[in-house]
Amino acid sequence: MQSPDTAERERPLAAFIDALVTEIEPLELRHNLASWRASTTSIPEAEEESARLEARLRAILARPEAFTFLRSVQRQGGVADPMLARQLLLLANAHHANQLGPAAIERMVGLEKRLEARFRSFRSELDGRRVTDNDLRQVLTLSGDVEERRRAWLASKQIGLEIADGLLELVRLRNEAARELGFADHYAMRLALDEQDEAGLSGLLDEVERATRPIFDAYRRDLDRRLGCRFGIAPEELRPWHFADPFFQEAPRADIDLDAFFARDRLEEMLARSFAAIGLDIRALLPRADLGERPGKSQHAFCLCVDRRDDIRVLCNLRPTERAMSTLLHEFGHAAYDLHIDRSLPFVLREPAHMLTTEAVAMLFGRLTKNPAWLERHAGVPADEARAAAAPCARA
Repeated sequence: MQSPDTAERERPLAAFIDALVTEIEPLELRHNLASWRASTTSIPEAEEESARLEARLRAILARPEAFTFLRSVQRQGGVADPMLARQLLLLANAHHANQLGPAAIERMVGLEKRLEARFRSFRSELDGRRVTDNDLRQVLTLSGDVEERRRAWLASKQIGLEIADGLLELVRLRNEAARELGFADHYAMRLALDEQDEAGLSGLLDEVERATRPIFDAYRRDLDRRLGCRFGIAPEELRPWHFADPFFQEAPRADIDLDAFFARDRLEEMLARSFAAIGLDIRALLPRADLGERPGKSQHAFCLCVDRRDDIRVLCNLRPTERAMSTLLHEFGHAAYDLHIDRSLPFVLREPAHMLTTEAVAMLFGRLTKNPAWLERHAGVPADEARAAAAPCARA
């Protein structure tokens, strides 16, 4: 049985949350719609609306009296009700991150949105023509012309010249704000307020690095040998443009070429069938998705739950490749997670339990294109070719 003191804290906390949600829910909806429009069109008015609404939302979370109230409830022992306790923690952390003056919030949000807008609209130049990120990746995946690969890799870095000054300024502003709030820097603040222990995370990553270093070193030696043979050079002569990923975040494609099995007009069909096979029906989300390439659209991929209910949207830039299918599966992994969040939860809790959980689900789905059984069943890869792909996929 909860104590009278706990009950006394729960009533004003519940009233505070109700009032806050009434204020921020419609603003968040409008902000998400504006952000989606900006990402799909790069229309300046949408970008300005997104920035204005985000600054307004952050200004609400910057109110010192609200933060003082939430911290006082925590210091007095919190509340017994688990739903209220979880909302208390999330809201206290969100308010903590925004205990800044209006001018600081406006400057950071404005700079963030300008950088985002530049990333969305930017297209690299290669050999005198504007090209997409997909064009550059295609060169780095397929081309045997080392000089062309070098130009494509350098072109993939052109955005850096466009945003370097603004990005460094944003880093400075964020770190100053974090120190003002009592943290060492923005990185430490984000980890702490996202419920991550920085020392524990660093220790875990060190442990993973130690455990996987021998495996990675052996794989890298074999990879360098194979790339050296492909380009007719010694392994020590390899440069970044000899690899397929401009950032070396993904292993080069498997020795077997799977792209022929991923025709553009079949990707959504494969997607829906794959999810349906495990009891997840995502077909209703496809009409809201924006999956094709076009000028002015963000070149990246993401999933956005617009209303913390059923308006879930996925953005991709698909081509008929195994990599595109992997990206599609990844983003709809996020979407399936959002779709199955309990709608009876209160607004504050009606989102993924943590970024780690939704990202883990998305990564599990994205890996399916490297799974021989999935390739055979859903992509139509002949059994012998799927088996042949198993070893190189596992090695990568």
